[in-house]
Amino acid sequence: MVDPTPFTRNRGRPAIALHRLDALPQPPVREEIVQGLIAAGEVVALVGPAGTGKSAVAQRLAICTAEGRPFLGRPVLQGPVVYIAAERWGGTARRLRAIQKKITAPVYIAKARPNLGEIAEVKELAERISRVCEHERRCPSLIIFDTLARCMPGLDENSARDMGKVMEGLAVLADEVSSAAIIFIHHTGKNGDTRGSTALLGAVDLELQVHNGNGVKRLEVTKANSVAEDQEFFVRLVPVEFREHPNSDPETVIAAFEAGPDECDRTDIPDAAPSRSELILGLVDELAVDGKADRMACLSAARDRGIVKDARSDNSPEKALKNTAEQFRKALVELKDADLIRFDNTTILVGVGLPPHKPHGPP
Repeated sequence: MVDPTPFTRNRGRPAIALHRLDALPQPPVREEIVQGLIAAGEVVALVGPAGTGKSAVAQRLAICTAEGRPFLGRPVLQGPVVYIAAERWGGTARRLRAIQKKITAPVYIAKARPNLGEIAEVKELAERISRVCEHERRCPSLIIFDTLARCMPGLDENSARDMGKVMEGLAVLADEVSSAAIIFIHHTGKNGDTRGSTALLGAVDLELQVHNGNGVKRLEVTKANSVAEDQEFFVRLVPVEFREHPNSDPETVIAAFEAGPDECDRTDIPDAAPSRSELILGLVDELAVDGKADRMACLSAARDRGIVKDARSDNSPEKALKNTAEQFRKALVELKDADLIRFDNTTILVGVGLPPHKPHGPP
């Protein structure tokens, strides 16, 4: 049966086709990117409070998908990944390199803040992604935005109108790059719900929420259109050491690895002593009151405990103090890049002390 076409719209707008119920086109087959969880064409929200390691989880998913490795025990559909690093670009690139096992894995990273509320910018991004399709001879399986707030400049996340524009932009991108699932990272508010207008949650196909635990982060499916809700996954944030170049000094970054609620199955987690950054994070947690710690007090304690120390015994006291202060600063930067702390010249904020995310401030 041929469907009637009752009317079309002028001015270049697409025609509206009406289908008889007994002659509906066959729906597209749901192509899963992560088995039982994420599929091509879907828009996924990865949400949680600051400091829960959302970016580390997204980066783990990116590498697993590009390399064809299981993600949290689930098989994946291997394919290129596009990672829009709208904040902390340098830290994102380091962490992706640190956890990759295949140097040639097709992961593309962009230091960009496209405005998802502007359809012209969304279509420009889709055109750039089409070049990945040509180069890889396969279109991406994932497009990740880290974070959503940085990709909606000038818009109010509490406005249903503004958030509707952003979600429409993501829908257009999903249509333009139909091979990919689109994932965005976003923050929860003080009540634990996804921050901003309810238009956001209403428009996504899947919401994954990250919760803090006793050393283990819990990922929960809190909304799903096509898969079971209340699914749970567990990860642990682990320090990983790597070198940018064979002769460079080692660096430590925080990465997400699969864990179990009882920590019985940790075969994929490196067996390593705590890094300096991990020790300093524990020290800051210990000294913090209501999530706030004095930076100089933490530095002094790190020196007393030997977490930071000068390797040269012949250095002057002034030089030794300078060297240990620099070691401490670098560790703080690593923890900040991992979204675990915030700090300035006097104060370190951790856990409940972390401030609400500021969508349009400097990184």
